[in-house]
Formats: sequence, structure tokens, C-alpha cells
Amino acid sequence: MVTLAEIEAELAKNDTADGISSVNTFAELTWVLGISPAVVGYLDAALLAIWPLLPLAESFDEQSQEVWKNWASTVLKVRGILQRDPIDAPNKPELATRSFLSSWITAINSDAPSGLLPAKAIWLIGRHKRYTEEVIGFAERFHLFSHDEESNLADTLRKCSTLKWKHLQVAHEYLPDWPSSSPAEWKMAFLERVERAPYYPNSTYPDKHAFLWTLKKILNRTAQRKTYPAPDSKPTKSELIRKMATLLQKISYSKSLPNGSSMEQHPGEPPSVADSDIFILSRPSYTPAKHRHRTSSRPSFIYFQEPVSSNEVDAVALAPSSLYVEPQGNTPADEPLPLQALESLDVRYSNYRSSMDNQRLPWSWDRLNHFEIAALREAIHQTSAQYSTSAPQSQGAFITWLMMSTGQGIEQILKFSLSEARSPYGCLMPGPTYRRYIPTPPKSYKPSPAEKALLNTHSEYIDVALAPPFPPHISEMGLCNDNVVPIEKFPTFGAYLKLNESDAEKSVRAFLEGHRTRKLRLLPGKIRLTLGTEIMRLSNDPVATHLISSLPTDMPPSGVYYTTYRAQDLRNIHQNALARIFGESS
Repeated sequence: MVTLAEIEAELAKNDTADGISSVNTFAELTWVLGISPAVVGYLDAALLAIWPLLPLAESFDEQSQEVWKNWASTVLKVRGILQRDPIDAPNKPELATRSFLSSWITAINSDAPSGLLPAKAIWLIGRHKRYTEEVIGFAERFHLFSHDEESNLADTLRKCSTLKWKHLQVAHEYLPDWPSSSPAEWKMAFLERVERAPYYPNSTYPDKHAFLWTLKKILNRTAQRKTYPAPDSKPTKSELIRKMATLLQKISYSKSLPNGSSMEQHPGEPPSVADSDIFILSRPSYTPAKHRHRTSSRPSFIYFQEPVSSNEVDAVALAPSSLYVEPQGNTPADEPLPLQALESLDVRYSNYRSSMDNQRLPWSWDRLNHFEIAALREAIHQTSAQYSTSAPQSQGAFITWLMMSTGQGIEQILKFSLSEARSPYGCLMPGPTYRRYIPTPPKSYKPSPAEKALLNTHSEYIDVALAPPFPPHISEMGLCNDNVVPIEKFPTFGAYLKLNESDAEKSVRAFLEGHRTRKLRLLPGKIRLTLGTEIMRLSNDPVATHLISSLPTDMPPSGVYYTTYRAQDLRNIHQNALARIFGESS
């Protein structure tokens, strides 16, 4: 039986560096549909269910039309793979009734509202928006709709498809019939009907109209900027009468605005032609009677304001005044010489100015200096010789050495692959060698055939020899030579060490606590930045620094989208940085 990993491997064979990755599109598709390895038996049914939704999603979501075209292409490829190696039907597990996948594959009954098909297409758009912001964008919260709102929407669409919803008349009333003359007209008709539906935003439990407002939120997110008719278009007589009535209503409120009332510009006109002297009340019925005869006045707006001098905030005012340097009485024991008094006050004032000028310096630097790097190298060597490879301190020292060598964090290091299979997190190979993968930015500049001859070819990865002294784990793993039999059965570095992210962080901190002092500020975050700092010092190139040592979550500089390097150049930069960190012997 074919698995999700085998499908991804088959799709990766036909992917090219210049096109959109089918593997990434397939990952989006499985997340949106709720397909996991446990329910892979329903993959073909889910693809058949969303196939008629893709043209509607492309029509509704005008901002992401290319996404749905890529989806359609990937669906055809996956279905071709499934036809060659089908999934056994008897092995399908039972689905939870209220799962998202159950809602996708539920067939629409012929007596159900015909508008359910475009409604499911709108939900498909909303799921893709959630994937883009939560999974790819790492957003802490998805603001378009909550999980409860989406669960209610999925459950309502499933019940309507099977005619088991007791409020089925609501779907018949507010979902326009399909097929319509065009998706745009269906969308406009739906938005007009939803405005008549009751809305209870503070209700604890969703009412029968809640799913309509969730669909409206998704459509509003996909709406593009409103366009206006061309100047030569002639409005009809009814449109002229309606515009004139609206304009007269706005003018009737323009001269009697109470203070503090909310005002807004004409919503029906573009900002370039709106009259700046005409305002309307957002809620004229709630205007207090005692204020209705007041005339409104616009507050003056000050564009620039001169700073006001104050004895408490102005540095010039804090300078010592002459009355403080007057000589005191003629007491021989206490009277200083005038010149000494002036010099003393000058020193105090100079100290004050220095502290004020230096107040922007950080309390602690976010990078390790050369003395701390040298102490950390010695600590790794002592710990590796003192403890066994299974001790937490020794494992922490090994992970710290990898952090300094690769510039990656603990989470990424645990995901390092121990084979040459492609992995976005990197790979440890015999040598020992570190393979750094450099994915092509999704919207990078694509040169023409004539320009390609003048530019460097993008390097998908670089292999860098790690710098000695090696911790004893390297020999134990068999990475000092081609004998990698002990690690063949472990897919990742974390699986080999039998550590999760929490235990690995505890091991690193257990190693660092024995060497951290007031002068040695050894923290995992500062240690990870060591490689990037040395690369920046050597190359003075933020693009090369990002390509070699950045995390997947780091914001790339703009030059990443336009610059390509030879693999040998990036390898030399990395090797020189390791030589500065671990010594010239590396």
C-alpha cells in the first residue's frame, strides 16, 4: 500500500528548481483536507471531492489564482500515482463523525441546497488561508475565524449534505442556487442575503446562522480593492436619483454635528473625489437633544512642535551654574582654592556627560567574544574526556559543538538527517561532513536564458568538513570514516541520541552550568550566533551569512532573491569561519 512519504518521494522526482514544488503543494493539500498517515486510505476520495471545488476557489480567490492552478496540477499527479499503486480499501480506518476529512468526502445529496458546492469551495479557501498564516507564517493566532467557528461550519456543511440538519431551511434561504450565471454573481447574491441574517457576536454557543458569517469573513478576506466605472460610462436614471438622494442626506447632517460624534467620509465614492467638507453621523439617532444646535469646528492640527526646554529633561539646564562654584567663607580648614573648585566641578560634569552619552550601550552583548569562545572550546574538550558518551553533560557538549559548527539551534540539530536523503534541516555524513541545504526562495528573480550564462548557478546544498577537535560521539557514530553501519537505522540525529527537544536543552544547560561564571556568559542563543558572527566579519556579506547560518524562521535580506553564489565560494567562507572559531588547525 502506498504511503504519504512514497507519494512525496514520487512527486519530488519530477520537481524542478525553477517551478513550484509539487511536494510543498501536496503538504498544503494534506493539511487542508486533514489527511494524516493514519487515514491515508481516504486520500483518493478526498481528491475526488475537492476536484469540482478548485475552479470555484480560483474564481472566488482572485488574489491566489496561481495557488489553485498548482493544486489542480498536483491533484492530477497524485491521482496518477494512486492509479499505479492503489490503496487497499479494506484497510481504511473509521473516521470520526465531526472530523474535517469526514466533511470533505461527504457527498452532497440531490435534495440538498445546491449552494453547498460553492460554500465548500469558500471553506477550502479559508483552510488554505489558515495554513498560510499558521503553518508557514508561524502566527500565534489565526484572526480570520476561530477553531470553534470552523468546526461549526464543517459540521453544518456535512449535515446539510446528508439532509440531517434540523435547520436545513436556513441553508435553502441564504445560499443562492448553483449553478449561477457566474461565480461573481453568486458571491454578490450571497453577501446581500447574509446582511439580512441575524448576528450574535457574543453568544456562547453558535446559532443556526453562525456558519453564514464565517463564510462571509472568508469572502471579505479574498475581496480585492474596489474598482470604479470608467469616466465615459453613463449611469442610468435610477442610479442618478439614488446618488442624489444619498448626497442630500449627507449634506443635511454636515452643519449640525455635535462635539465628539463619529464622522466618516462618503463610503460610496473613491477618496479622490470625496468632498472633504461633507460629513455624516455614524449614529444620528443617538445624538443628544441638548447638543443638536451646536455647530462643529475642526480641531487644528500641528504638524511640527518645537521642543520645550525644562530643567528636568534638558541636558543644557543640568549644567552646573556659577552660583555653585562661589568660594565659601574664609575658613582655613574648609575653603578650597577657586581653581580646585572649578576643576572638581568640571570633572563631575564630564562624568555626567559621559554616562549620558553611553546610556544607549547594552547591558550585555548578544554575541560571544574571543575569550569566551576559547573557554568554551576548552570546556567541550574537558567534558568529552571526563564523561562517557551517554552522560547528559557529554551529550550537551556534543550538541554545543554542533551549534558552533553549523549555526543551528537545538531544535534544528535534532532533526539533522544521518543519511544523504534530502532534508530541509541539514545532514551529517562521513568525514565528518555537514551538508547545508539552501532552498530556492519561492519568489526569487528568474533570469532569462541570456542572463543565465552570465550568472552563477544556484547551489542546492554545500558540503563542509567539520573542524576538529571532534567529540568522541563522532567516532562512536562512525562518521570519521565511511563505516556508518551503527547509524543506518536511525533517521535523525535526535533519534540516535534518544533525546527530544526538552531533554536536549536540559543536557546543553547541564553542560554549560559547570562552566558559566560572571565573566563567561554562556547561553545557547549566544552560542548559536557564533558562526554567523564570524562569517559576517570575514565576508561582510549579509546574504552569504543568511544562506550559510540562518534558521528556517529567520527573515531573509532582500539580496537573497537576486544573488547566487558558487558552491565553492560558500564552502570557503564556512571553512574560514570554522578556522577562526576552532583554530587555524581546522
